[in-house]
Amino acid sequence: MQDQRVWTRLPLPILHCGIALSCLVLQPGAQTTIPNGNASPPGNAISNLPFGEKGEVRAQYLYEASTFASSSVVIHDLGVITASTRGLPGKRGLDLEIRMSTSPRTVRSISSKFAQNPGQDEVTVFRSRSTNLPPIAGLGRLSLRAHFKLDRKFLYRPAKGSLLIEYRVKKAPAGSYTLYQEQARRPFGRLIGHGCMGIRQRVSGNAGTAPNSTLVFEASGLPANSMTVHVLDLVISHPPRKLSTGCTLYINPFAQFRPVTRRANGTAEVHWPSGLLYLGSGIAPVFGQFVSRTQSRMLTSDAHRVDIRGIQRVASVVSRSLSANTGKLDYGTALVHQLR
Repeated sequence: MQDQRVWTRLPLPILHCGIALSCLVLQPGAQTTIPNGNASPPGNAISNLPFGEKGEVRAQYLYEASTFASSSVVIHDLGVITASTRGLPGKRGLDLEIRMSTSPRTVRSISSKFAQNPGQDEVTVFRSRSTNLPPIAGLGRLSLRAHFKLDRKFLYRPAKGSLLIEYRVKKAPAGSYTLYQEQARRPFGRLIGHGCMGIRQRVSGNAGTAPNSTLVFEASGLPANSMTVHVLDLVISHPPRKLSTGCTLYINPFAQFRPVTRRANGTAEVHWPSGLLYLGSGIAPVFGQFVSRTQSRMLTSDAHRVDIRGIQRVASVVSRSLSANTGKLDYGTALVHQLR
């Protein structure tokens, strides 16, 4: 095996081949990248699938037409972006097959059943055979691009549907092999005001990342014998409203609100449904706060601004068994690919 440093220095494509084995072409040049806009940085997460698991893996990655910048593309080879800050050795003897099709599915309609996702034009673009993967240089986001030269080119027209790329790993040796991927972005809450009398608020949930996703607000320190509501709005009060109790209303209490039930330990929570939301589609931030009233006082919790970021129009279905009919469906999650 060549010295790892050679892979990071040569500006030209480099072949890593063995006798009767397929080749991977390492190409540092820019390619057509999907999802569109992920050329730099290449995705927001790292995955050990589909090559870094010992044994079998079946993985489908769906890219809606809007993730492409061009009206059509002829795919001759398929690239993935290796990712490791410390470097990883290559893998030898990976038994791999790759298929492509124009799928009628979208992110909202993709199925966890593998057989329901490919289009009628499905073809095997990389025939099953033993394949060697090159070492990962350990340059983080500057890692080289690893390209599979396809046995059969594939014409993809976004106007016809989504692009579905399927990897079938029939055998893989042990050892991690990490790649950049796009992943759903969970909501991010930021404190904008403190509560009073020890009433706190915590934000969680998976809002925007799945069809039945919710935004969760949880309160603690609620007083006994109190009536509590949670208030949600798209704006905050200007200026914040000071109460006679010394507490502060940061959100209009007559905006959208829900009564909540205080638990015996002084906590309560409310789930606001959000559904599936797409990144870059003008999702407005929301503001939330608990308001609790006793017989004589009105008290408030911390207040938060929550940015619901959503997903890109991609999805994946993955199983660690080639014979499985279904796999784990993740909305907004797919490898970053480079097409040439």
